[in-house]
Amino acid sequence: MEDKEYLRMNHIAVERNRRKQMNYFLSILKFMMPPSYSQPNDQASIIEGTINYLKKLEHRLQSLETQLKATKPNIFSDFFMFPQYSTTASSSPSSHYHHKRLPAVADVEVTMVEKHANIKVLTKTRPRLLFKIINEFYSLGLSTLHLNLTTCKDMSLFTFSVKVEADCQLTPSGNEVADAVHDVVRRVHKESLC
Repeated sequence: MEDKEYLRMNHIAVERNRRKQMNYFLSILKFMMPPSYSQPNDQASIIEGTINYLKKLEHRLQSLETQLKATKPNIFSDFFMFPQYSTTASSSPSSHYHHKRLPAVADVEVTMVEKHANIKVLTKTRPRLLFKIINEFYSLGLSTLHLNLTTCKDMSLFTFSVKVEADCQLTPSGNEVADAVHDVVRRVHKESLC
């Protein structure tokens, strides 16, 4: 009989201690919450207010992270003057004029001087992208004279100096070369997703 009484008293003491600890933590939560989230004194309301407050803070954090990403300068942001294709919302008027069909997968800018073209391509890094671009240039009749490659995180910036050969399949215009370059990059992106 005494053992049963001892177990009952021990159980009551443990339960009191648990409630005391829970009330202590609830009072800390209530203290940390703004008054609008912790007005009632019952436990369920305090926990509900805490959950709602944490959801609001999480939403605010996501909003601030999005703003930070939008304002964070891209190291390549000033590299393109008048791109024929642009992945940014504030692209040049010429990129809107030529390419309303599909969204751009890369920033592409081509400038021509007689039979020479300077080509700039900014796109997400993909396996074998450079190799495929150079092969495609060769098949189109564009001879690569010089090339630079710069990478930052998951982006690659290619700058090519090419010569438009006599047997080139393209007319030597910046827009037509830009179309061909963008099509190559689009195909490589599609292949890498498969």
